[in-house]
Amino acid sequence: MLLRRFLRRVHRWLSLSLGLLFLLLSLSGGVLVFAHPLDRWLNPHLFQRTGDRDIGFNAAYAAVQSAYPNQRVTMLWSPHRHGVYEAVLQGKPATVVYIDPASGDLLGSRRTADSLVGWLTELHVTLFAGSVGEWIVGSLGMLLFIVLVTGAILWWPTWRRIALGFRVRVRKGWFAALYDLHKLTGILTLPLVAMIALSGFFLTFHTVAMVVVHALTLSQPLEYPRGEALRCSPTSSGKLSPEQWQQIAEQAVPGGVAMYLAFPAQDDLAAQVRLQTPNSPHPSGFARVWLDPYTGRVLHKHDPSEFTTGNHLYAKWMFPLHIGSYGGFPTRLIHAGISLAPAFLTITGVWMWWYRHQLKKQGRASQPE
Repeated sequence: MLLRRFLRRVHRWLSLSLGLLFLLLSLSGGVLVFAHPLDRWLNPHLFQRTGDRDIGFNAAYAAVQSAYPNQRVTMLWSPHRHGVYEAVLQGKPATVVYIDPASGDLLGSRRTADSLVGWLTELHVTLFAGSVGEWIVGSLGMLLFIVLVTGAILWWPTWRRIALGFRVRVRKGWFAALYDLHKLTGILTLPLVAMIALSGFFLTFHTVAMVVVHALTLSQPLEYPRGEALRCSPTSSGKLSPEQWQQIAEQAVPGGVAMYLAFPAQDDLAAQVRLQTPNSPHPSGFARVWLDPYTGRVLHKHDPSEFTTGNHLYAKWMFPLHIGSYGGFPTRLIHAGISLAPAFLTITGVWMWWYRHQLKKQGRASQPE
């Protein structure tokens, strides 16, 4: 009884104190599951492709540099992502330039936060509080998981009375029906909502995730090149072209298709190419190649065909499990719908607490649980 009372208090006060944040994150996450279709619908002029021809990375990069000669391109996304080239210019907030892959014409530009999708992304990832907000959001994922688990324990009616846990007492009045719906919604959506909450926590706290995943799978984590491993010596002939980087990276990862090029911040640093590989659930792929931008020498790579079990689980699956991209449109739709569950649980939980509180203030008997 003491344990159950403690769990009830944990469940109640975490929900009451953090309910508004749970509500904001769940609803914004549900919308962001379909971020690109929504963005394309709201801003069709930025995604207008005039034909099937592809001018390539070189021409797209040249078009942006010609229009923005005093700004550095930090990243160039291929049309495989959203149908057009997207060049990210250095700055806080960054500016994104959209290029028609058929004609090379600039379709427009905007800062990352100057759109509904950008605003929702900033809310969902950082609560508009930068790195501190990102830490808070990640922590909320674990706290939501705790709320879900304590709720499941409180719901458990024992095996002999398991059927009672799935009933809705519509003839016992609105409070009993709402209480049963609250519990039923929580237990039915628990597996998926818990997975989304935990994956959100792990995506924020990368180091913790790597330790847990690789301890459970008894595998070695991915090595990321740092420091001197990324140093390059500039040559008199200058850097290779973006399309040469693309070709070298795609040869280093058989079957890989370049998704973006990351341009080095300094002349003596490596360039990076991210690639999509066949059957990858990650919408942007998780293969990476670091190369010398002058000679094309591959300095390091992450090839999914060489991943350990732990690397596959974290690198390839953690983000898709969070956003629902692992099964295409059907699973995205399920994730969007399931995002309403934390909102419903928060609203009904707060309402029931408030109603009981009012009854106690009036000296009336509380509704039975």
